[in-house]
Amino acid sequence: MFWSKLICTLIGSVLVFSSTMRVNADTAASAADWKALHYAGSKFLISLDAKVEFSTINAEAATALLYPLPGERPLQPATDSVVMLKTISSVLGSDALFTTLLDTDMRALQRSAIYSGRKDWARIYRYLPDKVYGLKAKPASDQERKGNWADWSNRSQSYFDIEPKARQLTLTEPMALFYLLRITEFRQPGDQQTFYVYDRDGTLVVNLRAEARETLKINYARHQAGKQSRVKGKTEVLRLTVDAKPLSPEKGEAEFDFMGYKDSINLYYDTNSRIVLRVTGRVDYVGNVAIDLEEAMF
Repeated sequence: MFWSKLICTLIGSVLVFSSTMRVNADTAASAADWKALHYAGSKFLISLDAKVEFSTINAEAATALLYPLPGERPLQPATDSVVMLKTISSVLGSDALFTTLLDTDMRALQRSAIYSGRKDWARIYRYLPDKVYGLKAKPASDQERKGNWADWSNRSQSYFDIEPKARQLTLTEPMALFYLLRITEFRQPGDQQTFYVYDRDGTLVVNLRAEARETLKINYARHQAGKQSRVKGKTEVLRLTVDAKPLSPEKGEAEFDFMGYKDSINLYYDTNSRIVLRVTGRVDYVGNVAIDLEEAMF
């Protein structure tokens, strides 16, 4: 379904960033302390809905969530705190939950995806220094479908190599862009971050760049300290664009997926709250799609 492509296609890429812009993880909580963002839009009379949740957990709790790989040396939390990002979506009877675990420097530890509804299956990507372990699981019977996905017996697993020249980089995840925008000061046109994205088809070079200041019409609910208010009107934002190219010259094309968007990706970014207020871009089989912020929880 196109919705799984639109919101839930987060499973093929890993990112790395480098820039001369200021990045300060210590300021994340104070500079932008949102806990959840709810986006919605529509296309061809079909409603689109996604929620992004942000939290930090201690290393012990994170380790309990990491898939064990006996005999291997997967990456472990490097500090006492681990960033957890969740993406939740639901449309036309299909639900998806993505969970991404990152070190505070954005290094990816694990990504998991659980799909339910019309089709039931799950996937985990667990990161090692030189490769990525992938597990795909499906229920083998109706009885298994009723239970926990961890008990599903129809399984396949693979290892995907990380290119040698990318193994020393701080690899992260597409959804980590939300975390990056919490800890990075995009202030004016020309500000840029460069990412090196691992993909099974080859590493990509991805640029997130502030192109221009624009005025955006907004209307969303703000929840804070048990109270709700409405943020409505017009505000100035930075329009950020995303473009990608192959790291290896012999690769013909680059395709970077962010929330299912694959081309002409624009993020409309509030520099004060460090929140993305709108996402636009091209989606397979649908064309150009926009989702707008409906709720922000603090």
